[in-house]
Amino acid sequence: MKDPFPTFVRARSMLLREEMQQANAASNAVSTALVAQDPNWRSAMADEHQALLDNNTWSLRPGIDYDETFSPVVKSATIQLVLTIDISSSWPIRQLDVKNAFLNGNLDEVVYCQQPPGFVDEARPDHILDHFTSFWALLTRNVDVLFLSQRQYAMDLLQRAGMSDCHPVATPVDTQAKLSSSDGDLLADATEYRSLAGALQYLTLTRPGISYAVQQICLHMHAPCSPHLALVKRVLRYVRDILEFGLHLRASSSTTLTAYSDADWAGCPDSRRSTSAYCVYYGDILISWSSRRQTTVSRSNADAKYRAVAHAVAECCWIRQVLQELHRPLCSATLVYCDNVSAIYMSSNPVQYRRTKHIEIDIHFVREKVSLGEVRVLHVPSSLLFADVMTKGLSTQLFLDFRQQSQHPSPWGSRAKRNRRMDSFVTEAEKDRLLLPLLPLHGIPSSPDPCTGDGSVDFKGAPASREHSGKWRACCSILGGEFCGALAYYAVGTNLVSYLTKVQHQSNVEAASRNISWQGTCYLASPLGAFLADSYWGRHRTIVVSLSIFTLGMAFLTLSAEAPEGISSVAISPQDALSSVGLYMAALGLGGIWPCVPTFGADQFDDTDAAEKAQKELYYNWYYFAVNGGFFFASTIMVWIQDNCGWALGFGIPTIFLAVGIAGFLSCTRVYRYQKPGGSALTRTCQVAVAAIRKLHVDVPVDSHLLYETPGKESAIAGSRKLMHTTGLTFLDRAATVTTCDKTSGDLLNHWRLCTVTQVEELKILVRMLPVLATAIIFNTAEASFPLFVEQGSVMDNRISGFSVPPASLMTFNCVCILMLAPAYNKFLMPMASRITGMKRGLSELHRIGVGMFFAMISLVLAASVEMVRLNVARSIGLSHRNVVVPMSILWQVPQYFFVGVAKVFSVVGFIQFAYEQSPDAMRSMCQACSLIMVTLGSYLVSIMLKIIGSATSIGGKHGWIPENLNEGHLDRFFWFMAGLQFLNLLVFVYCSARYRRKLPN
Repeated sequence: MKDPFPTFVRARSMLLREEMQQANAASNAVSTALVAQDPNWRSAMADEHQALLDNNTWSLRPGIDYDETFSPVVKSATIQLVLTIDISSSWPIRQLDVKNAFLNGNLDEVVYCQQPPGFVDEARPDHILDHFTSFWALLTRNVDVLFLSQRQYAMDLLQRAGMSDCHPVATPVDTQAKLSSSDGDLLADATEYRSLAGALQYLTLTRPGISYAVQQICLHMHAPCSPHLALVKRVLRYVRDILEFGLHLRASSSTTLTAYSDADWAGCPDSRRSTSAYCVYYGDILISWSSRRQTTVSRSNADAKYRAVAHAVAECCWIRQVLQELHRPLCSATLVYCDNVSAIYMSSNPVQYRRTKHIEIDIHFVREKVSLGEVRVLHVPSSLLFADVMTKGLSTQLFLDFRQQSQHPSPWGSRAKRNRRMDSFVTEAEKDRLLLPLLPLHGIPSSPDPCTGDGSVDFKGAPASREHSGKWRACCSILGGEFCGALAYYAVGTNLVSYLTKVQHQSNVEAASRNISWQGTCYLASPLGAFLADSYWGRHRTIVVSLSIFTLGMAFLTLSAEAPEGISSVAISPQDALSSVGLYMAALGLGGIWPCVPTFGADQFDDTDAAEKAQKELYYNWYYFAVNGGFFFASTIMVWIQDNCGWALGFGIPTIFLAVGIAGFLSCTRVYRYQKPGGSALTRTCQVAVAAIRKLHVDVPVDSHLLYETPGKESAIAGSRKLMHTTGLTFLDRAATVTTCDKTSGDLLNHWRLCTVTQVEELKILVRMLPVLATAIIFNTAEASFPLFVEQGSVMDNRISGFSVPPASLMTFNCVCILMLAPAYNKFLMPMASRITGMKRGLSELHRIGVGMFFAMISLVLAASVEMVRLNVARSIGLSHRNVVVPMSILWQVPQYFFVGVAKVFSVVGFIQFAYEQSPDAMRSMCQACSLIMVTLGSYLVSIMLKIIGSATSIGGKHGWIPENLNEGHLDRFFWFMAGLQFLNLLVFVYCSARYRRKLPN
């Protein structure tokens, strides 16, 4: 890694080059024999020798007694605090240590030295330098940021441990129980363990994420065992993954002091002591952090949390004193955040004192600071308590979320305020009120921030009100419109073949082909609607226009049911013309509805508000509930009406529902939150590709902050927030690399030559999302296999208690399963998953997709097993060569339909959530459209495989796997093949999701 702060010297810049002088061979050196006669020297050496004998330190061990033993002589918080103030004040920085101290003084003596490496005069290599002090110039800082990395130190540490090529891991410690001193066998030689532990302590100066793991390692320095050494190696593997990371210190406009404290109650398995942690920010810069075991056992969780608060308050008081000595006194109270309400009450409520005498000193200490107005202890949800990462082992997703939100860039660094988005809980306006005077803070009024923090606007274009817009009041009308749209679509699609054959007298093949073509058009039209929504119209306008087109198409289809049949003298009858126009107008309208409705509903919840973000996850489940509610209503009641009351009424009722849905959707126009369209997404992606190709031979700067980005908080893309730079896909970073030509020409607005970091990150996000979305193709083959399920059921006994059950009606079990599980997910399934994963929301969107893929595989395994049993029954009673029903109840098919429903609740909702949460702000509808296209591709894939397998297995006059008489075939083999394909797809998905790098909003 190149030095981000190059040292400029006079010789390098050709400003001054001292005359090289020949060294004089003569010398006035004194011999060792004469020196040994000096009594002062002999006395000093005798004292030193005796000290070595007394302390038993005659034999020094490398790595233990010197070199890598870390013993800090100054608090790292002091260094980071002074450097932060230095950058904010534009002070010069100079290095001063025992090796170069004389360079900063005024020397009258002549000083000679050897020629330093890199500056050797090839013509006179045996010369020395005269007036050495004039050779080196002072360090020059040419950037307004300091990057503290320790990259080389980390690489040396890995090399010393023999782990330079080790496989990296995403977290420094797993989620298992904490290690005990009695775990495993004692190490025969603890030298390596203690050496690595000391070195890792030094590495925590720039990598706060390993603080907890290193603290656990240091607890067992006296008697390390094999599991403890395994933890050391895991930490080193994590270090291998974050070699490029470090601390970014930059100018901060804010001078407030903010702390987060947490404790893991009774976490130590040996002593049941708790682990305390805190992290302190000066402005938006992380300057101090700690993870340590408490000195006493806490009798309750509140006690442990309060002691953690006391530790954080003590650190903040010390920092306030340092700032006072540096003539930078704070004039506002320090905010200390804690997630335990009882601990917060103890800090300010005198009534609690009688029950807290066992922590009396901490009670008085914190309460005194609170009463003086120096500290304010506030509550924060656990999901935003960034010190949590330093108290226990977290799951990979939760650890990465904390690391992303708490300190970045790269990733432990500055701009934490913007990334932490604490304005979602304590708004900036409220902070300003809390931080104004240094007075007792009891009774200070507070009120929520009136506007949302995600850039959404109201129908007039003004910032959207947090209180009076969006949320469930707006989503009810959106979900109602989606229900009406789903009812109309399934009312047509479920029974379209019957309409075309019975009313328009088309053949079965022609009707089936037209039905497949229409449904494919519906899905393939979604990219067009998504493009218009993201680029020009916005999602609300696109939905209104699309619903109107869909309603008009349904009206034409209703008229076709009453139109006269074909006339021999007319090439196309009015009935055919009306139905064709109606069907494809409906397809065009659905292309705008499907990708926009889920994203527009999610837009009603503010990403920066923790409470609203939790409600958004609930919205995804209710959205899918509305879709399947429309399907259930259409496939039961509407199909019955069409078959028994006529097609005009069967199409007319959904048309009326659509009209009601439009009216309800428009009635809440004033309540909605809107995201501005960002312009052509296709143009932006092409600009990045072209700009990167143009700069094919340009080197990307090591410091990502040298890449081009527009100043200020707002992104150059309308409706999009800025994105942080991420490592990987460095080829695209060339598009944001500022060249000399760009500077001299002054043409920084030509995005075909120079793009912003946000624009580049948009394309990176799309490239990273594509492999994950592509796995939806194989997943959707499970539902695309339903026609084969129906064929399987047609040769099974469908009589149940005297009633004949149509095989296709079993698909109702799939729908009922979704209608039960979708609303129950957050209430029952999520808490269960939360206990397993340790994540508050249970499963991330990627976890959810993976679980659904597993159930999709199980459904096909069950289908294959049922078919194997059915074929065995057919052979045992001699029905193999007869195309008749096998005496096996059709209810055996219920589990395979049920598990497909379970799979869809997890994966389909997971894909919807993934496409919204991980996509660029200005491309969310487009990413939803991509996931919809995967549904069509899954259906096409099953169709192609059926043709290929049918032809391949029927060569030589064989019956093949899927003949007309299923009793002679091997439909079970096809199901096993599909189950194996689902298993391979699951492995590919796990690989892609493990390597997936999440979006980093700025």
